[in-house]
Amino acid sequence: MVLVKALLVFMAWLLLPFMVRALLVELRVANLIDERWTSFLQVIINDSLLILAILIFFYFGTNIRNVPIAVIFKIGGVSLYLLSVLDVLIYISFVQRLNFSDILKYGGYAGYYVFDFEIERLVVAVFVPIALVIFAFLVLRRIEYAARSLSWSGKFGSLLTILLAFSLTTALTATANVEPRYVHHRVYQNFIGHNLMVYSEFKGYSRRLSSNIESPFISNCVSVTKTNGPVIIYMVESLSSYHSNLFGGHNNWTPNLDRIAENNLAFSSFSANGFTTEDGEIALLTTQLPLYPPKSYFGGGSTTFQGYWELEDSLPAIYRHNGYETYFLTTADLEFSSTGDWAESIGFKSVEGSKSPYYEGFPRSAFDAAPDEALVARILDLVQSKEGEKYFIFAKTATSHHPYFDPSTGMHSEKLTMRYVDEQIGELVRKLNGLSYFEGGRLVITGDHRAMTHIKEFEVVRFGYDNSFSRIPAVVVGDRNHNKPENISTGFSQVDISNALRGQVSGEICSDPVVGAAFGERVVPPKYILHRRGDRRNQVSIFKEDGTGVITLDGDDTWFAGIEFSEQEQANILQFVNYQRIVTESRHASRYTAQISKD
Repeated sequence: MVLVKALLVFMAWLLLPFMVRALLVELRVANLIDERWTSFLQVIINDSLLILAILIFFYFGTNIRNVPIAVIFKIGGVSLYLLSVLDVLIYISFVQRLNFSDILKYGGYAGYYVFDFEIERLVVAVFVPIALVIFAFLVLRRIEYAARSLSWSGKFGSLLTILLAFSLTTALTATANVEPRYVHHRVYQNFIGHNLMVYSEFKGYSRRLSSNIESPFISNCVSVTKTNGPVIIYMVESLSSYHSNLFGGHNNWTPNLDRIAENNLAFSSFSANGFTTEDGEIALLTTQLPLYPPKSYFGGGSTTFQGYWELEDSLPAIYRHNGYETYFLTTADLEFSSTGDWAESIGFKSVEGSKSPYYEGFPRSAFDAAPDEALVARILDLVQSKEGEKYFIFAKTATSHHPYFDPSTGMHSEKLTMRYVDEQIGELVRKLNGLSYFEGGRLVITGDHRAMTHIKEFEVVRFGYDNSFSRIPAVVVGDRNHNKPENISTGFSQVDISNALRGQVSGEICSDPVVGAAFGERVVPPKYILHRRGDRRNQVSIFKEDGTGVITLDGDDTWFAGIEFSEQEQANILQFVNYQRIVTESRHASRYTAQISKD
């Protein structure tokens, strides 16, 4: 009886993270598919192989007499278990899965970043996994002692555990009579299956395809009136449509932004082109879609803007060519993802980050960033000092980065943090008005990507499931071509904002099916909007007025799914995505070769 109880306790310990994940997915997906416990069962089925693998590790770890080898097996079992726990914690905090590339990308920052979490989360993230491992070994020892007291070998007790695992796997697989839904299968997968799936994004292109491909889309260029005057892009970390009553129709966390939007040019069907800050920066500053080369997550885990360095036709480069001073302002660490070096490479004359003397004395949060009020003050100071001059400012905030710490109250709260961020947006516009900035200047307010939080049911109802991952607000203040308030319901994305600004400063608007112009003298809606997904890293969503499609990246075997698209449309979009990734791969290779030669 003692042995049986110990085995049951051990199995309960083992199943804990997998049961938690299954319940979380069930709560998230059940209302979307209108079925109960289907998602729970699918998660357990996918995770059952991990459960079995962990038990096999422990079986050999407790039965091999060679101590070093036994220790290796025990470490393997513990490691696999802790990775499963980490997968659950990441899912709870970021609505992401455990991606090995992210460990490389954010690992160096984890020591600093984790202390932005409240103490309760720190306990869960650090002490709970340790306690679980200690508990497991105590129970295992109890099993061994109980087996010996019954004159059974330790092998028999461990073998019984393995048989239980086989029984669990066999029973669940046999009784499951549900086919995974395509759109939800990615959340059912265990983290190993998820990483193997994502790995297809790394698959390169053959020389045959790379040497013969060209873009299927032809640009159409039209002359427009040049517009002088200063320009500011204020890119707000994680600003999402669901934060806003106007843009999302549910939360009223951004009343200042909503009021500004109601009195200017607002885009109510606006999409981010990717799921990371780097994606937003590329789209807004280069007018190119963030379609990185294969294997872009190698070499440190971060994309580090691979394929988008030293672009001579970037937005800041064009502004400098037309006599503007260019400024890249942020309160965040410029070393993260090599942001500072990249900004200089694409044409910014001045690049300021967290180490700027201007931010000394301010409290710091994620990425060593001073609060948004410091960035707003810096922008206003620069505007005052440059009165009458031509300048382009790109300002990137950081306060609203997860885990949502509100500087004004010292509390961890998404709602309070977004209220604070919204107050700074209101303050920026009020002060710019007081400085008569909008007599000739323009201000773009938008987000870098949708927040790393769960998709809400009201978002799915309003935008559709796939669209919900990309929806962010966008507002243009002070554009002379739109001198009365207007809410634009036509679909646009970040590259269309960038292209509109490019056209105004250069005097020529060039557009194609994937890059339009969101405002200005000539408005051109794109035929297709592309969004690099964060929930499934090897996929790119394709949106058009009457349909949604998905491209799965897999080298030469990259494929398209979307019944609302004709065969010709599918072929053209596939060719464009492959072409763009091959171009960025070539640019990255050329830069890498040049660096090697320099060294």
